[in-house]
Amino acid sequence: MAITYSGEVGKYGLVDASHQYTPSNAEETKGHFTGSVQAINDCGALDRSFTAGLYSRDGVKVRLYGFDDDAAARVMWVGDADLREKVLKVKVWELDR
Repeated sequence: MAITYSGEVGKYGLVDASHQYTPSNAEETKGHFTGSVQAINDCGALDRSFTAGLYSRDGVKVRLYGFDDDAAARVMWVGDADLREKVLKVKVWELDR
């Protein structure tokens, strides 16, 4: 499964992320993901990073636990996605700041 996300994310500006999901069980309800993230802030600065993590899925609801290898600060995040509504809510921690 592949999912692309796009939207405004606070101080990061416009964020676009693309994840490729690989299940680890026959039901495809959990596994890992890898992908990329890019953000363009209001000043026009562009930041790109690799992202990876784990996921669990219950129907159209997906819980994500991710890490981004950001140039400015390593980022850890937890997100809840609703695939039907096309909404992702994320809480972010900058680890190296």
